[in-house]
Amino acid sequence: LAFWEAQLTNQIVGTVPSRVRAVEHFAGVRTDKSRELLAASLASDSFYGVRAEAAKALGKSKGDIARDALLAGLTQKDAKVRRACATALGNFKGDDNVQTALRKKQVEGDISYFVESSVLSSLSKVLDDPPVDLLITALDKPSHRETIRLAALQELAKSSDPKVLDV
Repeated sequence: LAFWEAQLTNQIVGTVPSRVRAVEHFAGVRTDKSRELLAASLASDSFYGVRAEAAKALGKSKGDIARDALLAGLTQKDAKVRRACATALGNFKGDDNVQTALRKKQVEGDISYFVESSVLSSLSKVLDDPPVDLLITALDKPSHRETIRLAALQELAKSSDPKVLDV
């Protein structure tokens, strides 16, 4: 454990691949200590790729520590990290804090279309039923290569609501 922690926190070697391997190691160790290490990596690693991998690992790990780190990650500077956080939050079905944060992020929008589409997908996953009205509204939002519309349509296809048939 000490070796992996040192590798993740850049105390030895410090290469990106070694930090990613450490993230992968801690993804399989579902303890609060490993979640705290992953959360610290998500918050402060110097390379966005390591932060994005930490977000994915936290999504698989679950728990309050993971959830809180991912919610904080929605405000990261790099869009790829925000997208990874939004996607990972889709694993927290039924969590009121996640639902509230994703709804807020969806209303605020994001400069990245990929983040917005990930927010739509994750919001549909964490709710009991896909938010049909919200998804139909999202169909009106233009984006590069129809990224947002595609996410909305994919989530609408999972709904049994009769309104979807008209769309």
